[in-house]
Amino acid sequence: MHRVFDTKLLPTIESERLTLRRLQFDDADQLFALHRDPATLRYSAPPEWLDECTAADWVKHTHRGFANQTFFVWGVVLRSSNCLIGTASLFDYHPIDRYIRLHALMPPTDWACGHVAETVRTITELAFGPMRMHRVEAQVDARDVEAITLTEELGFRCEGRLRENVKVDDAWFDSMLYSMLKHEWPQAPS
Repeated sequence: MHRVFDTKLLPTIESERLTLRRLQFDDADQLFALHRDPATLRYSAPPEWLDECTAADWVKHTHRGFANQTFFVWGVVLRSSNCLIGTASLFDYHPIDRYIRLHALMPPTDWACGHVAETVRTITELAFGPMRMHRVEAQVDARDVEAITLTEELGFRCEGRLRENVKVDDAWFDSMLYSMLKHEWPQAPS
């Protein structure tokens, strides 16, 4: 198995205002609240989180994903308060073709103050830097104008519309597929 990270634990990454770190079982209450907030999940189709035990199971699942080197999930924490505000993920990892998909989940208040943009920049830099990816993809709900705008502002290019590929409740919705290649990333080393 090709190992992306040669460490026993998911690496901690710091940006200007945020720390991206391994999720901990102590995060279960905050994760549960995040995954039950209708405003945060307005464009998501996550599995039903019934209680804090579901959140703790998910934390365990993210630890297994790192151990198996199949997906990588960080808790996004404000450095100023040490408060968990969301998650950032790199998943659907293809080691031979060197591409991976990214996702960030945060409440609308953290979109407004730039935490999502900072998070996406940080994990994109990780993907193109230490992980040595050639391509990073993002799939965005076609109704989410704010996420589309952010994705395009960060330099991702739209590759097309995936028609009715996501089911939320009983309705089907389209997604927009975005990507960036390593040489297109402004901060990527040559």
